[in-house]
Amino acid sequence: MAEKLFIGLDGGTTAIKAAAFRADGARVAQAKRDVIVQRAFEGWSELAMETVWAAARDCLSDVVAQVEPSAVQAIGVCGQGDGLWLLDENHVPVRNAILWNDARASAYVQAWAGDGTSDEISKYCRTAIWPGASGAALRWGQDSEPEVFTRVAHILGAKDWIVFKLTGTLGTDFSDATIPF
Repeated sequence: MAEKLFIGLDGGTTAIKAAAFRADGARVAQAKRDVIVQRAFEGWSELAMETVWAAARDCLSDVVAQVEPSAVQAIGVCGQGDGLWLLDENHVPVRNAILWNDARASAYVQAWAGDGTSDEISKYCRTAIWPGASGAALRWGQDSEPEVFTRVAHILGAKDWIVFKLTGTLGTDFSDATIPF
């Protein structure tokens, strides 16, 4: 029987990385694909969702090609936090992902700090809101791109998008679900 291997995949902001590890933690294979952050305007930061998926798929393929595929026991996925990754009812991206470091919703966050909305949000999620948080970016989108945002059926994070593409299952984890929406 082949030794057990575990794959980790990181959906980062500027690169997607994957590696296979033995149970003792020794890395036995790795792959990386750069992704290009799009900055159409000052303060904007976006990634094309299908490009992220293609890079993740290619990294996983490269790693699996370096090991005995039957030895792989599990794949763990992590990714850049926050931002706004949107799908329509057919699970198709409605626009590029708005990233965690995007600043286009700064005016909303400043207004919410002034009128107490930020404090109210923090009571429930135990963290502050910032322009690249899902809730702030969503508000910007509803006001600035209403024709796009009327098609939104699912809101994800980066790792959730990759997991969905791998498994066909939509979901998230508790730590990401508590980020300010």
